[in-house]
Amino acid sequence: LREIEPGGKEVYEVLVSVMSCEVKWTRKGDAMAILQVEDVTGAIEVVVFPNKWTHNKPRLQDGAVVKIKVRVSTNNRDERNYILDSVDLLRGTAERRMVSDRKIMFHLP
Repeated sequence: LREIEPGGKEVYEVLVSVMSCEVKWTRKGDAMAILQVEDVTGAIEVVVFPNKWTHNKPRLQDGAVVKIKVRVSTNNRDERNYILDSVDLLRGTAERRMVSDRKIMFHLP
């Protein structure tokens, strides 16, 4: 997560654990979410806009281990914003093994 650079149209793919999910509402009344995710390098906040939240809500529950694609932008205060592009679930113990409730080891082919 720390190696992700802001700007451009590049999409970054990272393996993360969803630590928390806060649902918010847009002015139009659509649900969206703010996720706290982490990997072995740190934690970030990821914005999930309504169109992505509707499709990916079941995959983004607390404790889920997922492969996400994010875009990074900066606001007018040079703060990074991580925007969800897509989500894939990891399946099976060959792909992941929980070491404790806060540490994750990934075993990829």
